[in-house]
Formats: sequence, C-alpha cells, structure tokens
Amino acid sequence: MRLLITGATGFIGDWTAKYWADINSDWEVWTTGHDDARPGMAEDRHVKLDMCSAGDTLSLIRRIQPTHVIHLAGLVGSDDLEMNMRINVLATDNLLRALTETESRNSVKILQASSASVYGLIGPEDIPVSETQPVKPVSPYAISKLTQDYLALKYFHTHQLDIMIGRIFNIVGPGQPEHLVPMTFIKQIAAMSSDSPSALKVGNVKPTRDFVDVRDIVSAFAAILATGKSGNIYNIASGREISIERMIMQIIEISERDISIEVAGDRVRPTDVMRVLGDISKASSHTGWKPAIPLEQSLLEMWRDCAKRDSG
Repeated sequence: MRLLITGATGFIGDWTAKYWADINSDWEVWTTGHDDARPGMAEDRHVKLDMCSAGDTLSLIRRIQPTHVIHLAGLVGSDDLEMNMRINVLATDNLLRALTETESRNSVKILQASSASVYGLIGPEDIPVSETQPVKPVSPYAISKLTQDYLALKYFHTHQLDIMIGRIFNIVGPGQPEHLVPMTFIKQIAAMSSDSPSALKVGNVKPTRDFVDVRDIVSAFAAILATGKSGNIYNIASGREISIERMIMQIIEISERDISIEVAGDRVRPTDVMRVLGDISKASSHTGWKPAIPLEQSLLEMWRDCAKRDSG
C-alpha cells in the first residue's frame, strides 16, 4: 500500500503521518508540504510541492502511483477569497485531475479533508448538524472548502474516483497552532502569574462548540478509508458540545491559578453561531469509528505541551 498525505507538515498532517508510522508500518508513506519533513517522516519520501503547479503535481502522482490519498493541503485562516480559491480549489483540481491520469485511477482511494465551517449559520433547529444540513458558508475559507467538496463530488461522478469527504469540526490536541481556540487561551493563562489573581479578557464565551481531538480525527481518516462509502460526506466530530466559557474554566482548573473571566464588550460579535454540535452517526454506522479522547484529556495534554514548549 502506498499512501500520499498532502499538507503533511501542518497540524493534522503531522499527526496523520505519525499515526501511519505507528499503526501501519508496512505501508509506504509519502508526504508533501511547503516545509521540510517533520521528525518521524521519511525524508526520502517527502516532497516540497506547490500543488498550484499542475505539472509538478502530475509528475509526483505518476512517480508515486498511490493506492491511497489523504488530501490535507490547503490554506487556513485567510480572508482573501482569491487566495482561498486558488490554493484550496484549483490546487485540489490539479491533484484530482492528476489522479485520473494514472494507472491506479480505478483503484486509488481518496479522503479529502473538509471543514464544518461550510455549514455556516447554524440555527438551534439544526442541532445536531448532519451531513444533509443545508450549507450556508459565511467566510471566504468556508466558501472555498464547500467548492472543494463539490469539486470532489464532480470527480466522483464524472471520473468514478473513489473519493470520500471528511468534514472536520473544531480541532484540539497537542501541537495545535497558537492562534486557534483553545491554545490561544492556554497560552494566555500560562503567561499569567501563579502567585496573584488575574483576569482573562475574552469575547463572547456563551456559544458552544464541538471539539474533537486531532488523534481521533486521524483514526477517523483510517476508518473512512477502510470502510467508508465512495462519494459520501462524513462529519468528524466528538458528538458533544461545550460552551467556550466552560472550556476556559477547565483550562483554569488545570492551571491551578486564581483567574477570573472578564468579557470585553468590544470582542462580542453579534453574528456568533450560538451552538455547534456534530451528528457523527453516519460515520459510526458506515465505519464503526467513534471518538475516544475526552476533551479534558486533550486540554491537559495541551497544557503540558505548552509548558514544555515554553521551557525550551
């Protein structure tokens, strides 16, 4: 088996490569990314690749002839619509088109990582959010990810590519980038004094979110690739919701610091979605996958990881 992981130097990609190295040691794993190979990745099977180059992408696919692909490469955190569409959509088109032009096109299995952000404006009547939920994306990133979903389904219908889509909800876990929730709160709390009371200034903390550990996400990838149904979309979530406020309180409890929460009025956004909860019954039914890591464990490990990073 030859697995290609695109975007392997990112947060999810790094954990995906680690998972396959630990669990599927008999697989030949290839990785791509803009950066050098991460520790544990085979340097001779890591390729620095700009997937916006159709020629370079096709050359790599012809060279590897993968039997499985986990497509994680893309742009996150930008409000530039043109850039989102170029990197998340056109680059994906280069990859999928390249896969149709190889000898393995009739047997390669593809998992495309999507985002629950495509659901957009979720109302109370939409909870829990299933894969049939009408999509209402409200950000350039979400628009590009939804377009990417449609592109994948287009290749499923027109080229019979064996492709599945995993819509990922809010991600947590060790190594999470510092600008994301909850790592941004963990960093702020870790920087506060443990000797005197402090206040953490936050925005709207009443909304709930569905946080799923990155390691559970990766195990979902494996389950979907193994027994998922071609042309299907699967929610990858914990199936549990927690308010941002309660999550911050859990981090404060872990820190053992005397910290209060202070809501800054200018940070409260009137367009905040108040509840997010993913329905994972389809993924569980089709693949047997269920998340195994509770949020409390994720937060504790993230706290320890942050302390380790800060100590050098």
